Amino acid sequence: MKKVIICECTQYNLQLLEKKLNAGMALLGGWDKFVAPGMKVLLKVNLIGPKSPETAAITHPELVRSLTRILKARGCLSCRQAPDEHRSPGPGHRDRYVGPGGR
Repeated sequence: MKKVIICECTQYNLQLLEKKLNAGMALLGGWDKFVAPGMKVLLKVNLIGPKSPETAAITHPELVRSLTRILKARGCLSCRQAPDEHRSPGPGHRDRYVGPGGR
């Protein structure tokens, strides 16, 4: 069974987002279950066009920033954004995808 964690977050404040992300990951078994030091992580964010964060049509930059900070603090070597949803690394790729459906 897949698990989804939903945490209310009333503002895009870096420290608050980090707290919420860490709390959510704790409910899923902790960061260590998904990432390890030295790992490369691909972030799949929504960037559908030139939209402002206030439209809620794209992943908010502060969420990306807070997730990147957490992953780098955990020793991930690189955190990068997927260039395009149709150009994934593919099966057998050594980098680990962490996100919906990724494990």
